[in-house]
Amino acid sequence: DEKRDPEKLRIEREELERRQKEEKARLQAEAKAAEEARRKAEAEAAAEAKRKRELEREAARQALQKMEKTVDINESCQFLEDLEMLGAVHDENTLSFKEEASPDDHQNGFGGIKLQGNPLEQLGLYMKVDDEDEEEELPQSTAEPSKDVEEGEID
Repeated sequence: DEKRDPEKLRIEREELERRQKEEKARLQAEAKAAEEARRKAEAEAAAEAKRKRELEREAARQALQKMEKTVDINESCQFLEDLEMLGAVHDENTLSFKEEASPDDHQNGFGGIKLQGNPLEQLGLYMKVDDEDEEEELPQSTAEPSKDVEEGEID
């Protein structure tokens, strides 16, 4: 009996060690699977966030392009008309940008209002004509040395 008991004990010990190894391997496999699932979920969430950002960027880019097209079309025409109205002299022989684009609609350039001369002059704004006088004055003023002596300056 004593021989069987040590033999029986050894077999039980080996069985217990085998079960412990199996349990340890099972726990390690579960931990590895859980870690892999966590990584996969993080990767999917990151990919979804990236896809969402790209869609938002594309939508914003398209909206910006649409807005730029609208602004370009509307403002360029208005800008030329405004510039022409402020800087050009309207008379019977001068066609404006708008008049050239649609000569049939041309009555007098301002929808029935007859303007005489430069629109800026009608507002009381006149161009300065004495540019030549300024150029002559500058060399004279720089040619004379300044006689103003500041306080603490040696003459």
